[in-house]
Amino acid sequence: MTDARRGEIAFLVLKQRSMKEGIRLMPDFKRNLANDAKELGISFEEMMEFVESIVREAVDNAFGKSKK
Repeated sequence: MTDARRGEIAFLVLKQRSMKEGIRLMPDFKRNLANDAKELGISFEEMMEFVESIVREAVDNAFGKSKK
């Protein structure tokens, strides 16, 4: 299995779990993301972009896509 395919599968699993288990937006959410990004060796901006895409998709699935 290629690294690209492994990444695709990991993304699908993460999205599925987010939809099933929900996403908790606690007061320290951003700080936890910053800590996670640092541990993973990625920028906070990349982490935010990634998480935002998952959260937006979850909201769109739950309430329908917004009309912008």
